[in-house]
Amino acid sequence: MVRDFEHHERDVVWFVVDASVELWAGAPGNAPLDLTIDDVAAAARRHLGRGDVVGLAILGGRFRKLIEPDRGPRHAYAIATALVVDTATYDADRSELDERDVATRVFEHLRSIEDPSIEGDTIDINLLALRAEAAIGRAPFLSATPWASAPRERVLRQYMAAFGMECPAKSDAERPKTEDAMLRLLDSLVGRRPKPSVVHVWAPTSMATRPELAQSVRRLRRTGAVVRWTAPRLETSIQLTDKTVDRAVSDAIILRTRIARERGERELTKQGVRVQRGRRGSARGLASLGTAESAEEVATEGAPDSQSQSAGSFNPSTTSTHRMPAASPEVSPDVSDGDERTVAP
Repeated sequence: MVRDFEHHERDVVWFVVDASVELWAGAPGNAPLDLTIDDVAAAARRHLGRGDVVGLAILGGRFRKLIEPDRGPRHAYAIATALVVDTATYDADRSELDERDVATRVFEHLRSIEDPSIEGDTIDINLLALRAEAAIGRAPFLSATPWASAPRERVLRQYMAAFGMECPAKSDAERPKTEDAMLRLLDSLVGRRPKPSVVHVWAPTSMATRPELAQSVRRLRRTGAVVRWTAPRLETSIQLTDKTVDRAVSDAIILRTRIARERGERELTKQGVRVQRGRRGSARGLASLGTAESAEEVATEGAPDSQSQSAGSFNPSTTSTHRMPAASPEVSPDVSDGDERTVAP
């Protein structure tokens, strides 16, 4: 009974984030997903500071990360880490690079940090994976193992993530799959314990007219939950130029994007969703959520189980795993997959 009373007194907040690869389009640091990550981190920090319990779901073509509601400095650190790691594009189903492309980049990077004089026309991927695995321990970043069908490719992709190498997002759209995953998640929140009091979705409004979404929202509201929605500003991904024709095209696309977003927001409002506008990134968002300073502030801002412990000095704002510059290859050697086939990347 004490635990139920505690949950009644404080909000149980769920953040649901659409991390589809399309949202990485745009200039580094100004892509829609860049701004969403900062907004979510800032909102999580505010709720944790008030003593609320916060859960996080990241979706991108499928369920990518689910963090159960909790509070405290360590939980803030876990949310900050997930917002950086689990929105990245190192997984094989989110990356434009296939295994041969990844092997070529890893080979060039390994050669630059081990022995630049190493030369070769072919690469044995099995041997390369062993060398890469041994070198990961010297990498500047800790990284979870990205998804790939083959173990050796998982190692190579983990090497790229650990060294902050650039990995371009896949060009194929995955929003339809993300929307389906989001509908399943919203339905699952209806029967969850502790019962959600706030469900805040960060996603485009393209799914606002789907009847299944209206049903999910209706069921959540019947449980007493407040549903909020923040649509990313997709026009931030459009890079403007000084050329007259290009500028006219860009202006037309921006106008069309805004009209579509506002139309979706009106539809969501009819369903009882509270539409909110993004804050365009908070200076105290992701940069402070996972740091020791933030952990101490969260612990002193009213969290009932807070302690004076520090969450560490990890600063996710400096570890954007998909935007780090890659070593520019000087040679593009042929890549052998270990079974006597040689293929040019």
